[in-house]
Amino acid sequence: MGISCFGMTTVGSIDESNRINDGVLQYSEIPGSNALEVSRSYDWPDGGIQDLEIPDSVNLNGILRPVTTIGSEAFDCSNVKGEVSGKITIPTSVNVIKSRAFLANPVSIVILPDSVQTIGESAFYGCTNLTSAVIPTGTTTISEYAFANCDSLESVTFQPGIRTIGASAFQYCRMLAELKLPSELAILGDSAFKGCNSLKSVSLPGKVSVVGSECFSDCTALESVIIPASVSKISLSSFNPCIRLGQVTFLGSLPSIQSYSSSSFPETNPARITIFCKPRKGFESFFADTEHYQIKYLSPDLVVSASSGKIIKNNGKAFHLGSIKKGRNGSVATFKIRNNGIKPLHISKVRLSGKGQTSFKILSYPKTTIAAGQSSSLRVRFQPVAMGELKSSVQIKCDDPFESLYLLNLSGLGR
Repeated sequence: MGISCFGMTTVGSIDESNRINDGVLQYSEIPGSNALEVSRSYDWPDGGIQDLEIPDSVNLNGILRPVTTIGSEAFDCSNVKGEVSGKITIPTSVNVIKSRAFLANPVSIVILPDSVQTIGESAFYGCTNLTSAVIPTGTTTISEYAFANCDSLESVTFQPGIRTIGASAFQYCRMLAELKLPSELAILGDSAFKGCNSLKSVSLPGKVSVVGSECFSDCTALESVIIPASVSKISLSSFNPCIRLGQVTFLGSLPSIQSYSSSSFPETNPARITIFCKPRKGFESFFADTEHYQIKYLSPDLVVSASSGKIIKNNGKAFHLGSIKKGRNGSVATFKIRNNGIKPLHISKVRLSGKGQTSFKILSYPKTTIAAGQSSSLRVRFQPVAMGELKSSVQIKCDDPFESLYLLNLSGLGR
């Protein structure tokens, strides 16, 4: 059964508490205003109704009274009648949906107009048949628990204008598989998307400054997260435990991350989490635990290693090419020049320097451009022209913003 009250509705009666009913809905006057709010269902049939269109105004004694608010617990099915199994259409006159307005209602479709500015606490909590929601342009705030425990909610479309998503607003919406947050969003509350087990990726918009405590905790399908430069704080267990999280991208400096010992990020993943970041101080030390994390830079990243695979630090301890008799054929060492970044590495110059450089010779040079994740070889021969310890360095100039000049120190013994 569908009931339509859309447009102007003529009132049926006024009770002793000045509540108004039209035979379907009951209204209350908003103090200091000509407007009305839907306060509860009225004379609701057992088993509920299929569809409901709420009127935009009520004719009371020849005077039109606009309906601007859906009141607290108006269609709360946890303790009163008000079941709507199909669609509820809310008129453009409504600008506020109060707390628990549709709590536990079996409604499957809700049409929200652009006039709605605030969706109150637990407004649609536990609406287990609701499969999709479109948050309208006029809405700036989604309050705490507004859509929490909507077990069938698969998609949420956020129109521009939303600035605040409150704590636990979409908590345990287990079927929510895709999330495109609005660009104006600035406040993301604690546990806002906790337990959204179908989410695979999250890209936070560029005005969010704080990621709330347990904001994406228990999102067990979450694989990748992008954190913008605007974020200054990541709270306790924001992404923990997200057991499939494999990639976190920081577009700015390292934010303040609360309680590393309790961990904002999981440490129980089967594979390491790759941290993509700009080469700035802080990331290397914070994510130094190589058992759980590996760092890749959002830029070219030069890494030099010996044939054994051992990483050779920039301007570090000299790599020894052995003890060779003067005038004899020398020893040859091969080094791997790898780009661990996600942008191409451009090498502008490779040359020998140092007092002992005449005893060393570059046999083959690395490529001038090394693609992300790829490597090239550098081969150096040591053939002493003098006796004693001989030293030289290979200078590698490149566009790695962290190490634009790399020094590969070499040594050998002439005898």
